[in-house]
Order: sequence, then C-alpha cells, then structure tokens
Amino acid sequence: MSSIKSEWPLLVFTTFAPVCAGAWIVAAALTLFGASPQASALTTGPCGTALCVLLVVSLACSTLHLGKPAKALRAFGRLGNSTVSNEVFMGSLFALSSVLYLLMSPGLASASEIWKIPLALVAAFAALFVVFQCLAYRMRTVSTWNSTAFSVEFAVIALLGGVCLEGAIARLAVPLPFDVRLGLVAVGAACCAGMVFVVCAEGSVVARTALRRSDAEESLARWGAFSVARVLALAVGFVVWGCGMLANEPSATLACAGLAIVVVGIAIGRFAFYRFYLNVGLPRA
Repeated sequence: MSSIKSEWPLLVFTTFAPVCAGAWIVAAALTLFGASPQASALTTGPCGTALCVLLVVSLACSTLHLGKPAKALRAFGRLGNSTVSNEVFMGSLFALSSVLYLLMSPGLASASEIWKIPLALVAAFAALFVVFQCLAYRMRTVSTWNSTAFSVEFAVIALLGGVCLEGAIARLAVPLPFDVRLGLVAVGAACCAGMVFVVCAEGSVVARTALRRSDAEESLARWGAFSVARVLALAVGFVVWGCGMLANEPSATLACAGLAIVVVGIAIGRFAFYRFYLNVGLPRA
C-alpha cells in the first residue's frame, strides 16, 4: 500500500466523484420540483444508497495515490489556505451530508415539506464540491492545468454524467413524464456541445505548451487521438442514452449502455489529464 503512487486512483476519483455530485444535483432538482410523484425514490432507498456508495468509494480512491494514504487527513490542516484541502473538506462534507440524509430520509418522509431542506443542503454541498474541484487543479506551476478550459471541464462532466446517471436510474426505478425526460436530454445535449468547445479550448492550450517541446508533432498527434476518442465516446454514448430516454417505450438497457459509454468518454479525458505528460506540462521522467 505504501508504494502506490499511480495516477489511476485519481482517475477513478475525478471520473466518478463529479458524476456523483452531478447526479445528486439532478436528482434533488427532479425531487424538489416534483418532476414525478415517485421522484423522491431517486435520493432514497436503493438509488440513494448506490449514489452514496459510489461517492464514498471514489473519495477513498483519491487517497491511494499517496505514499501513505493514512496521511490524507493532513489535508485538513491547510483548510482555507489550499485549494486541494478545500476540495477534500467539501468532498467529505458532501459525502457525510448525503449519508446522513439517506439515513434520516425514512423518518423525514412523513414530516411534510421539512425533508426538502436537508436534500437541498446535499445538493448545495455537491455543487460546492464541483466548484472547489475546478479550483483545485488551477496550478500555476503546471502550464496546461492553469487554464480556464481544464477547470471548466470538471463542471461540464459533472452535469453531463449526472444527467445521464440519473436518467438511467430513473429508467430502472422511477417513471418520468415525457416532458421531463425531454428536458434531461436537452440538458445533456447542451453539455455535450459544451464538451466540444472545452476540448477545442484545451487543444489550443496544449498546442501552445507543445511548441516548447522537441517532440511537439508527436505529442500533438497523441493529444489529438485522445481528444477524438473521448468526443466520439461522449457523442455516441449520449445518442444511445437519449434514444433510451425518448423512445415510445423507454429502454433501460439503452439508457444504461449509453451511460456506460459516456463514462468511458469521461475516463479517457481524465486519463489524458493525469497520464499524458504533455497535458500536465511536465517532461517525461
């Protein structure tokens, strides 16, 4: 355990944690605005449990890239002075609040409108976690990370992944009216379009960095391959997911398959972010 220094744990963390945050935000919105009489099931019972487990596991993975994961608690010592510490704190607060809400939800169900307050707090913590995650990777010492494009990507994948995840969960557990499903698909389409702009903006940042390297042409070719692969995966996954959502008889199989492909597209971007050395602006050791 003490020798784990790979970026893979961070890849898992930055793929699934923002998707969980986006899912809680979408589920809370559908529940609070009464998208369906059974919408509360998206944040309670098996659905809420699945989101909490995925979130906690992804947060735990974030410590495994350290030489000694137990020392991850030291991050709280720089709270307020470090964007990474702020991200860790808000992620922990988000996870704690979601677990507490899940535990309290059976008792809150009969408490009229009071149950909406803790749910709104969970959604607020989820949104703040995404914001702090965007800020945590604005590192001045890393030329490509210190850009708006790479920061904004965290927010876009959180919303895109969250919409797709909640859509797939709803297909399995909660009947949603067609207009609500259409609204989810519209939001997902906007996120996909946003990702195209983000990838193009990231490409210009990477190109400027590559000009200072001896292997500029090769590096740009590799970056281009990663970009094309993730955009294709996101587009294909979204189309499959959208078909599952809007079909006359909505298909949970298509929705889940589309979600899986979208997650693969997000993971490709995360892999490039951590493992493709041109992307992080550091020379290969």
